[in-house]
Amino acid sequence: MRNIRLHFAFSIIFIILSHCAKYCKANDSCPPTFCGSITNISYPFRLRGDPENCGDPSYELACENNRTILYLSSNRYYYVQSISYNNFSIRVLDSGLEKTSCDSYPINTPLSYYTSPELYDLGTYNLYENTPIVYTRCEAPAKSPLYVDTSSCSKNISLQKYSYVVVGDVTFADFEDSCRIHTMAWISKDFPIVANSTFSDIQDGLAYGFVILWQQDYCRECVAKKGYHCDYNGSTGTFSCVDYNYYNYYHPPCTIFEPSTFRLKHECLWEIWLELEDYWMEYGSTLEKIIGKR
Repeated sequence: MRNIRLHFAFSIIFIILSHCAKYCKANDSCPPTFCGSITNISYPFRLRGDPENCGDPSYELACENNRTILYLSSNRYYYVQSISYNNFSIRVLDSGLEKTSCDSYPINTPLSYYTSPELYDLGTYNLYENTPIVYTRCEAPAKSPLYVDTSSCSKNISLQKYSYVVVGDVTFADFEDSCRIHTMAWISKDFPIVANSTFSDIQDGLAYGFVILWQQDYCRECVAKKGYHCDYNGSTGTFSCVDYNYYNYYHPPCTIFEPSTFRLKHECLWEIWLELEDYWMEYGSTLEKIIGKR
């Protein structure tokens, strides 16, 4: 009987240790790994192929052709430029952009709901880390000095004549009648974009990448709580768990324009774009059929 109890006890211990070896956070026992220029890959991140007890599988990165890659869906990925464990941020580069190519073009941005909000913060607070870049197409030459001509990179079919980019905050009056928004991208505010920047300067900024925030364990636990929001403080680089009612009181819903200046607030561009993208995904196929019949 005593032997049976000992055998049972050792079996339980073995199961617990086996489970922990697979799922417990063993960041202290796992040295940082590297891929290309990214030499500090550690918990919660891990590289594909690392031991199972290293890092969090939800934050798995890939190493392909000596470049660290973040997959946010099966066919959309970003090159990792740097990881900051101090402010929980990761700087990434759209896979359609290359610093050495003038006519490179963002193919994955803006980010949207195809990634899990428990892993990466893609909301309003994330936008404070970046400068918005708006790609426009116009039927006539734009007159506003805010429009940066992209014709120098006319090899790309998406950057043809009367195509421009607008950097940063814009007012309603800045959008000329013949121009339409084509897509959007972001540049990290760590890369300075000055007045009168050329399209080449902007391309360099796009090649530098943009910042998204990854959520630490504390924040993920907060998001799992019903009725709570994980609030990021950009000045301190910390998260706090806030009741939704408190959060909504101090963070009213986004309004498109500033009432006093009628200025289009760039933090709202994110919400506008997601609404348009959501609408297109729901009704796009129907619209294409209707247009195709004409």
